[in-house]
Amino acid sequence: MRRCRCFTFTCICRLSITASRLPVTAYRLPQVIVITTSCLSVLGATLIILSYVIWADTRAVSRKLLVYLSVCDLFTATFNLVGVLAGEAALTDDGQPSTLCQVQSVITSYSSVASFLWTTAIAVFLYVSVVRGSPEKAKASVKYLHVSCWLLPAIAVGAAMSGE
Repeated sequence: MRRCRCFTFTCICRLSITASRLPVTAYRLPQVIVITTSCLSVLGATLIILSYVIWADTRAVSRKLLVYLSVCDLFTATFNLVGVLAGEAALTDDGQPSTLCQVQSVITSYSSVASFLWTTAIAVFLYVSVVRGSPEKAKASVKYLHVSCWLLPAIAVGAAMSGE
């Protein structure tokens, strides 16, 4: 039986199977995978952001877009860790999601959609800049990319929250 810990579409669910039917190592394996990949993602995103801050000569527009993507990925990885490490503490006594669980779900949902949109924005930026040969047009489009990449995820998460 599946039991959902969070309230939106990024629920961290667990299988309610007795210990006799499932070894502890098999139950823990998904948690270990999430913790490992999230820690590596946090490390990678942090290094990208720090390298942008430390070395001023690398601060091109395309690199700035990569930093925005890294910020989204940093939030996604961090709150995936929160979801796994919170475990059963993310549920209230009556089995409903706690405030921590709801915040984790909202931030993970938002940052995942924003990460996808920033990846698409980087592709569009590079296409306009390199293939079309219009770096000026690409730089001018950055303000529109900001609006779409930060606002659309908020609308999507807001719609998901209003449905609950």
